Amino acid sequence: MKGQKSSTTLSASEMVTNAATALNAGELLSLCEKLVASYNSAKINPDIHADECIAEWKVTDEDDKVFLKQVLYGCCRYKKLIKALVTSLYHNNSGCTLRSDVHLYSVFVYLILIRLEELTFEQFRRLCLTQEPQKILVLVNYVFNRENLEQWCKDEWLKIYDTTFVTALIDSVLQWQPHVAEMVKRLEEKVFMKRRAEEQEADTGARGASSKFTATVVQPFNLSMSKRKPVYIDEEPVVTLKARPPPPHLDGPTPTELALEKAREQNRARAAEKYADARPFRLRVLERPSNLEKVKLEVEETRAEAHAFRPVKARPVPAASEAKVKYNAAAILREDALLRKKQEEAAKALQQYESELRDASEYLAWREEMSKAEEAERAAEIERRRIETAAGAEMVKQAVAAKAQENKQTVASMRAQAELLEQQLAQEREQIEQANRMKKLEIVEDRQAVKAAVEKVAAEKRRQAEEVERESAARARRLAEEKAIEQKRKEDLIRQLRALDAVQRTRSKEPFDPFTSGNHGLLEEMSLAELKERVGRMREQERAWEEEQRARIAAQKQEKESALLSKAETISKARERAEALRKAKRAARAVEARAKEEEGERARQEGEVKLAERLQAKRRAREEELARLEAEERAIAFEQQRLAAEKARLDALRAAELGKGAERAARAEEERQRKAAETEAETKAKQERLRKQLQRAERTERKRTIKHYDAKVERIKAENVQEKTEELAKKKTLVLTERQRMEHARQALTERDPYKASLTLPLRERPKSPPTSKMR
Repeated sequence: MKGQKSSTTLSASEMVTNAATALNAGELLSLCEKLVASYNSAKINPDIHADECIAEWKVTDEDDKVFLKQVLYGCCRYKKLIKALVTSLYHNNSGCTLRSDVHLYSVFVYLILIRLEELTFEQFRRLCLTQEPQKILVLVNYVFNRENLEQWCKDEWLKIYDTTFVTALIDSVLQWQPHVAEMVKRLEEKVFMKRRAEEQEADTGARGASSKFTATVVQPFNLSMSKRKPVYIDEEPVVTLKARPPPPHLDGPTPTELALEKAREQNRARAAEKYADARPFRLRVLERPSNLEKVKLEVEETRAEAHAFRPVKARPVPAASEAKVKYNAAAILREDALLRKKQEEAAKALQQYESELRDASEYLAWREEMSKAEEAERAAEIERRRIETAAGAEMVKQAVAAKAQENKQTVASMRAQAELLEQQLAQEREQIEQANRMKKLEIVEDRQAVKAAVEKVAAEKRRQAEEVERESAARARRLAEEKAIEQKRKEDLIRQLRALDAVQRTRSKEPFDPFTSGNHGLLEEMSLAELKERVGRMREQERAWEEEQRARIAAQKQEKESALLSKAETISKARERAEALRKAKRAARAVEARAKEEEGERARQEGEVKLAERLQAKRRAREEELARLEAEERAIAFEQQRLAAEKARLDALRAAELGKGAERAARAEEERQRKAAETEAETKAKQERLRKQLQRAERTERKRTIKHYDAKVERIKAENVQEKTEELAKKKTLVLTERQRMEHARQALTERDPYKASLTLPLRERPKSPPTSKMR
């Protein structure tokens, strides 16, 4: 620990002292905080980051530059050590610290733990007094406390460092507790005076505001009135026109109907005469010679060739160059280690063969045969898949056609469903519009009721606001009187404390003698002259030790170079033997690859022949199916011609039946209209009953809503009263707690200094003169 601190080229105390000529302590500490906060170890090096920031901030003093760099290096090196303490500080003082000050606390923690001895406490005090007293007071009270370091930081530090270092670190921090106590008192005075100034400013502002401005006049809310919507007026029912009754039907067909029936009979006779002698229809085009089959075969072969799978052949490996590479020491050592490892493996295999009378050659040969068999199976599987892919093209076409037909049927059914849904939606919209018409009048009445309720709530809120304002004014007057009394007492106490600090202290100076010791009673106590003599002897011993080390290191280097040369020669010979073995293996692999390629080509040709035979068989089966379908179509055409003649006879019978059906339809239509009129009358009566029922239900719902609204308003009033009561009780508790705290502080001050404690009492209760011991 001490060795690490003494290795710095420039002490922190000298840095801060010299920095007064360039940067003051506050500016230097602010730059340290910015430097640590802006550093990102994942993007930039600490040296480069420090140089860039120093150049950007235009820091010219060399001591300032060195101090900034050392703070950055220290915060990076002891990052885990600092983080453990800062994390526990935030955990135990979360209400008194800000997360934005984490880098400032990190810099101070580094200076306290690592650099405080060489920085000296006086310079550390200068740095602390440049910051806000409240922040430094929290940090100092926490860090220079043995209980905090032992309970919250020691366990985390022991995970990183050894026990000796952690124990020494804690002891070195706690040795400054007497100096810290004085600085804490000064910081507490600053914090106390700052709070008093803020309270005085708040009181002055309250008194000035109360004297300058008049009382606040409560104004009602400027609520915007919504526009009245036009009242919907039901449209008058549309009067449906009643159609005239149809004219009486004449008995028997009319002359026009007789002429149409005669024309139909003549057309049926001509059609029957035309198709009496039915013969099969033949196209001369089908009888001409054609090369359609040849063209189809060529097209199919072209498609099959396009879909055939042929793997891409890789380019051959380029010939290796014979360039010689010069190896460094690391490469020679790595190659030598690899060579020794291979030699040890060969020796181990030979020893195993001697002891067990067997080796792994049979297993290696079996493994090679199995890998070749697996490779052949893989190639056969690829060829089989290629053939299946080519044969499945026709099946894909058929599946696409079937899917298209299925999609057409689905679209037709979806259209029918869409039309049905459209009709249902139209009916629902009509019902919704009817219900909305019935609700409009009710909504107008509800708005009038809401307006009255809003005015009532506004009046109640104005009354409550006046009560709160009166209570706030009375409470403010009481607090102002109490603060004025407390302020006078504090001012008197501060005047007494300043009078005590103003007393001059006499210091005695003695001449310095370099040949005498300090006579402090220490075991290793010596004078300055003796110290210089011992330092000179130690330097001579260190110089002799350095010469001896240089000689020993030169001999070691010579031995290492000779060993590297011998290893390099051995490696070159091993490389030559390995290169010869590799050439032989490459030649064997090339022969094997040519044989495998020829075998694969034969298998590919056989697969193509099988694929062509399969496609030809499918083509013949398809042609036979087409011929069968054509024969069936001719038979169906002949049957249709026969049925057409029979149809003419049936049409005459159908015409007679249609006449009778028209009469029945007329009677049915008349009956339907009568039932429709009855249904319409029933529907109107039912709608009227439903409208009245909806009106009654909406009136009931409106009454229930108004009742619920009134209950909610009452509940909100009760909650407001309860919140005000709780807030008043909480404020009373805070005032009582503050009074108790002040009473405890006064008692503690009485135990330490009765005279200072008497200054906190009212003027009539104070003693007339301080104790004699205090004055001396």
